[in-house]
Amino acid sequence: MTESSFGRDLTRRHQLVTPSTVKAIISKIEAAQLKRAQEDISIQLSDILGNVNDVINRFQEDLGSDLKERKNNQGEQEKGKKRFDLLEKIASFSKAAETKERNLYEILNWMSEWGDNLSYETKPKESEKECDKQDEWVEVMERVLPLSLIATEGGIESLISLCSNLIEEQKKRKLRPKGNFWKAWREKILHKSSSPLQPLSPEQMLKDRNTTNAKDSAEKGREVRERS
Repeated sequence: MTESSFGRDLTRRHQLVTPSTVKAIISKIEAAQLKRAQEDISIQLSDILGNVNDVINRFQEDLGSDLKERKNNQGEQEKGKKRFDLLEKIASFSKAAETKERNLYEILNWMSEWGDNLSYETKPKESEKECDKQDEWVEVMERVLPLSLIATEGGIESLISLCSNLIEEQKKRKLRPKGNFWKAWREKILHKSSSPLQPLSPEQMLKDRNTTNAKDSAEKGREVRERS
């Protein structure tokens, strides 16, 4: 008997089946613990906010009239900004606690699902055919999983290389002088304006009267500019 077959026999003998009543009790205990932790955090935040308000009130009482005489719009804005920043920090702390709670709950569900799957896979099989299917599935996963990880790693490396090239190209564009972008366009416009207008032939005049009129107007305008 090989070591792998011996290990599989031991795995089949040890069942990982958790009764539904035990799962329900564990879920209730964990829910109660999470609720208690959330209540404790809320109480602590309320105490902190109360202490902050007490300190602010005590500070105002100690200064008395001097604070009232110096009070102006800028002072009110500064005080409001500080309070707003404090409330934002408290809100972010509470949100982080809720996020951790949600993540823990998702991890618990994930572990419960995998526990059920492992319990199903390790329970005694009714026939040798099912055992052979399980062994075949394990062998396939042993071959496919490393290849999948290698392919994923290669994809990540390709993505990193692509992003690096894009970033380098963006840096080169930022370092490129801005004047060169319009240089070719300006030279083209200047070349067109400096090139002399060629008169139309009689055949062209007869074919297109609109072109003849446009050329005539351009020639007259050019003569006026040269005289002035």
